[in-house]
Amino acid sequence: MTDSAPAIFVVAANEASCDDLQTIFGMRGSGFGCRCQRYKLRPRESFGNFPVEERAHRKRGVSRALAQAAVNFARERGALAVEGYPITTKDVILQELHVGTERMFAAAGFREVSRPTARRLVMRVDF
Repeated sequence: MTDSAPAIFVVAANEASCDDLQTIFGMRGSGFGCRCQRYKLRPRESFGNFPVEERAHRKRGVSRALAQAAVNFARERGALAVEGYPITTKDVILQELHVGTERMFAAAGFREVSRPTARRLVMRVDF
């Protein structure tokens, strides 16, 4: 995060207000029902052309904060481990865009435990 970026607070979904969720997911397009930010885009529209107030803090550390929150959540509840399955290539199909990167998981303390395919890692935090 940059110094000018707002702080990121991660809460369980059932603790977020409806207004907070509406801010993230918007009021139009498939994203309104799916809750996936990619689906907020219209045909031939890109996030760069999207109104800045509706970009859901892309490139501001949200994914890293969520990965760290997942580790903390699992640890606090007595889990033995938590795993993530990042993609290892930028050559992806649309359905692979939301799994995170190796660097994002590593920043949250995950370590590589296997490479089941050339495109995927298994990363884990053992408690």
